[in-house]
Amino acid sequence: MSWSRGALPGRAAVKLAAVVLTGGLATFALAGCYVNVNAGPLQHRTRSYSVTGPVRTLVVNAHVGGVRVTGGDSAKISVTEHISFRHTGPATTHRAAGGTLTLDSNCPAGETCGVAYDIEPAP
Repeated sequence: MSWSRGALPGRAAVKLAAVVLTGGLATFALAGCYVNVNAGPLQHRTRSYSVTGPVRTLVVNAHVGGVRVTGGDSAKISVTEHISFRHTGPATTHRAAGGTLTLDSNCPAGETCGVAYDIEPAP
């Protein structure tokens, strides 16, 4: 059996085509197994609450998001949480003790989410 350089004999060409086709089908089939946890529309929620008492220190423990603080001399503070997420919203907590306001947010594992805070004097 002889062939020119670069050409494959008939049987080898068929085997190569079968391997390429099988690999391509396997890749296509496995591509459907990938689940994108970031798929789905981004949802938004807003939550507001007031905190009474003097606040001298602010502590923010947030996964993702901005913080905007407006100063003033009111004894009451208004906090607005701007929450964004795809499937499951983040857990948020707040605590005021000893002149310290602590705001926490935590996204579930593998979830795309965040909380931005607006802190300002309440009317």
